[in-house]
Amino acid sequence: MQQGIVFHIQIGRSRWLLFYLGFIHAVMLITLLNLAISSAWLVFCISLLVFSFIYSCREYQWLKNSKVVKEIKRDASGLWQLEYLNGKTQEELKLQHSFVSVNLVILHLKSSSRWSCLPIVILGDAVDKKLFRQLRVYLKDPKLFLQG
Repeated sequence: MQQGIVFHIQIGRSRWLLFYLGFIHAVMLITLLNLAISSAWLVFCISLLVFSFIYSCREYQWLKNSKVVKEIKRDASGLWQLEYLNGKTQEELKLQHSFVSVNLVILHLKSSSRWSCLPIVILGDAVDKKLFRQLRVYLKDPKLFLQG
């Protein structure tokens, strides 16, 4: 473990997320097939739906993508670091806000060089249970976002 790192968690593939993506895309397919539209529009919409499913699976590790976050680290000063599958790292990210539930955590991290936030989705079945609980407890601390 690197010096100064107080928390790190490795992110793997989530079966829950794959099920959710498949279910939502299947519902959309059924909806499309029940619409009274021309066959040209139907083919176009189904193509978009297939593209959406493939893109979503690439984003969340179900298809090969080297830009997927595989590990998250937090140092003693509260700054975060991301490590990607391709070996690159992004350091000195500040936590803007987060969403925490029993099985889902969404972190919004921001670097000083980017104007937009990086959303990181973590599901409970993709990480170690004990570390996931520690992350949830840390993010629910009311003093965390009052620091500025």
